[in-house]
Amino acid sequence: MRRHLTVASLALSLTLVAGVASASHFSFSTGSDMEIEGDRVVLTPSEGPVAEISSLGELRIGGRLIAVEARDRLLLAQYNAKVHGIVQRAVEIGIQGAGIGIRAVGEALAAMVTGDHDASSRIEAKAATLKRDARDLCRDVNKLRRLQDRIADDVEEFRPYALIDHDRAAHCEVED
Repeated sequence: MRRHLTVASLALSLTLVAGVASASHFSFSTGSDMEIEGDRVVLTPSEGPVAEISSLGELRIGGRLIAVEARDRLLLAQYNAKVHGIVQRAVEIGIQGAGIGIRAVGEALAAMVTGDHDASSRIEAKAATLKRDARDLCRDVNKLRRLQDRIADDVEEFRPYALIDHDRAAHCEVED
């Protein structure tokens, strides 16, 4: 199964979902492509060949296997796992946000009919959970950036694929 993920589209979907749930905003972008293809993370910088990181920590650039030390292979495997984890959590947050949005519409309609004034507070409580989860996701993106930087320090061939820069990771935010 091939799943495409550009971080920009992830940010857009989370922005829309978070917006539905109590006017929140989530944003993050690398400015380049980061995709998941099966168990591999595929990095496509604006220039240069494609890099692939397997779940076992193998690094391939332009289809060529890059020799790395055992500790770096472990870091690459962790990088792969973190990217997969972030994607999974983003999907879960998206589903949660969509559910909150649908529930908010239903609660608003019910409140108009019944005069129930507690509907708003119930939705706000759910949205607070969504915001917390989105903030946790931002923290995970920053952890991924730090891991990426450790790999780039050790593996010269990986440096052009360190797509998450400090400024962009720092702008991963959830606004109230």
